[in-house]
Amino acid sequence: MAKILIVEDEIHLRQLMRHALSRDGHEVMAAENGIAAMMAMEVCLPDLVITDVAMPEMDGVSLLQTMRDTPEWSHIPVLLMSAFVTPEQLTHIRKLEGAISLSKANFSIKDLRAKIAEQLVQIGIPCETN
Repeated sequence: MAKILIVEDEIHLRQLMRHALSRDGHEVMAAENGIAAMMAMEVCLPDLVITDVAMPEMDGVSLLQTMRDTPEWSHIPVLLMSAFVTPEQLTHIRKLEGAISLSKANFSIKDLRAKIAEQLVQIGIPCETN
């Protein structure tokens, strides 16, 4: 299975995702914002990052930009989650490679698992969806 970093400021959603993905056999790390995520990535490099777009201190788009600008992190696939993305953010996200999005409005663990499996297969990590 994979090492997955969840970056989400809403504690209940962060805990829900962490619990579900841990039960699937993934090694799961969690951070409450982009700054905490960067500190976690310095300690343990994840195979995949799942990040909220709107967060305090450092949002998901800024985290993604920093990851793409950092050679050690530039290859890591990113799954962006948001209830709302501005047109400017969407334009910026599309310019950055290795990122896909998932709407929080239609969020389900089943959809999250499917997106994770899709990303992991692309980087050569087999993954079963439940």
